[in-house]
Amino acid sequence: MYNQDIKERYIREKSITTVMPEGYLGRMFQKTMPFEEALGKDVCNFSNSEIINLYKTWNLGSLTSLYVYNNTLQVYTQWCQKECLVVDGLNHFQEFNREILSNFVNKSLAERRVVSRKQILSWTEELPNASDGFILLAIFEGIGGTGYEEMVDLRIDDFSGNTVKLCTGRTLEVSNELVTLAEDSAAEEEYFSLNSEKQWSTRVKHDPTLIIKNIRNTAKRDGFAWRIRARMMKIFSFLDQEWMNARYVKLSGEVDFINRRARELGISNKQFVYDHYNELRDKYRVTSNMALYWSQNRDYLE
Repeated sequence: MYNQDIKERYIREKSITTVMPEGYLGRMFQKTMPFEEALGKDVCNFSNSEIINLYKTWNLGSLTSLYVYNNTLQVYTQWCQKECLVVDGLNHFQEFNREILSNFVNKSLAERRVVSRKQILSWTEELPNASDGFILLAIFEGIGGTGYEEMVDLRIDDFSGNTVKLCTGRTLEVSNELVTLAEDSAAEEEYFSLNSEKQWSTRVKHDPTLIIKNIRNTAKRDGFAWRIRARMMKIFSFLDQEWMNARYVKLSGEVDFINRRARELGISNKQFVYDHYNELRDKYRVTSNMALYWSQNRDYLE
């Protein structure tokens, strides 16, 4: 951190009076450090134009994230004012409201990160292998677990109608489309390469009940997780959607679930998050508290 002694003292004092995620301020100051070093001054002394350059360079896709960052730096600068560390005595972060900050958000990035269920289903239809489509839609609908353990050794026998019993003990309601992909994947005997430049296919393990049978070392959780991530990269490269990843597939599923359940209950998305958070937690195993979840994702939900 730039001016490490000062910032560490601030973090210690702040931790006594304010509850926030562990390490948050440290990570915040790591983001500002390259700009502080380039300008030769602490972020509390940044001018209006220097703050604008900071935010434009960050190129964030979330207005909420940028708003939280600005508020955090504004509070830090207030502390620096009391410590007589601000050269011109002004807190220039106070000059930025939500409307002004929206000018420095990469809106196309924000819009593309969360996709609709219709888009996910369209992608599954473009993929040559049912197993790849299953992985994509399964993550969207909440199947995964630590290291994607819920996909390891998942079998068609684990499905009963639109209900699937997972190895973690969870039971999930899933869509007709996912059930169909599971059946087609279990029936697959050949896997087609996703490499557009080098086409090949290979025979897969003959096991009519195993759904994902062409990822090796499935007995090792870490190995399986790595291979799922690698497979997702190949899937999105094949679809010419390299900007997408498994994390945002899951987030897209969460947003779709919240939108649908809020409509069914006749309430706002925010009210659903606050009053029915247990549903979201049980389906997608989210770990943050409801207030933090809403703060982090309100741009996608409002």
